[in-house]
Amino acid sequence: MSKKITDFHWSGDQKKQYATSNEGLPPGHQVAINGYTDLTNIINNDTSFGEVKSIILKTASSFSIFQYDLEIKARAHTLAASLVLKFTDETGDTYKKSIINTDWDTHTLSYRSDSPNITNISWSVKNNL
Repeated sequence: MSKKITDFHWSGDQKKQYATSNEGLPPGHQVAINGYTDLTNIINNDTSFGEVKSIILKTASSFSIFQYDLEIKARAHTLAASLVLKFTDETGDTYKKSIINTDWDTHTLSYRSDSPNITNISWSVKNNL
């Protein structure tokens, strides 16, 4: 069975980078940006502070108080700075995850929403010093 993919389109400059999707990322789908599901060459801020390999939206387990989980495979390159990811759903609500772990790991961002499809993903660097 092939992966379900939702393609986002990259925009931005050195200060702000983001990707948008008109259809939105529904549960069960993986993010692609400009056709690439391996995001390491896209979400890396051109500063080597961190990178993201993949993003998948899942329905949370029935035991969770949250409805949805974004699974983000990512790492930071230094403890001096965090890779900050922001996800906006169809209601306009934004959810934020800071990545400070320098090892590749799967990070989970859980949320509740009546319209959970993610329409915008943005990323930046936060200095931790």
